[in-house]
Amino acid sequence: MTAKPDIQFIKHNGALSPKEVRELFDLWHAEYPTVVHYADLASFEKYLTTLENLQHRFYKKDGQIIGWYLSFVREGNPWFGMIIDRNWQGKGLGSKFIRKVQEEQDEMHGWAVPVNHYMKSDGEPYKSPLDFYRKNGFTIYEEDMLLVKEFERVKIIWKRYE
Repeated sequence: MTAKPDIQFIKHNGALSPKEVRELFDLWHAEYPTVVHYADLASFEKYLTTLENLQHRFYKKDGQIIGWYLSFVREGNPWFGMIIDRNWQGKGLGSKFIRKVQEEQDEMHGWAVPVNHYMKSDGEPYKSPLDFYRKNGFTIYEEDMLLVKEFERVKIIWKRYE
């Protein structure tokens, strides 16, 4: 019988430590397409300060962040972003994040990449998460596409009462 990994769920509403900011920056750069990378840690931190009512949820293993869910308010609506370390993708952490937030909120708005042709920093292709979001009850609004710096995203929304 294998031992269950010791993974901690942390809901974090305060200021991030410098170590946490660095880990999140590294996670962002490892898992998101290179077209949305930040030039340096300072520009990443500046981005985080622009998000209204920012809250963080983490999954940590041995003190290291392996999953990050950020929530914030944009145009009066609850928005989110989520990144799971590639070694932990497909193990249910993303769905657990979604379910925890669905217990607390009536809706979530986000952007998701609808295509598979973007590359990560290690040269691996970035896999579109649309199937994951569909599986977790989100509606995909493919007609509501955002194209910034040649980077495509479509709006995704989950509503409790839709």
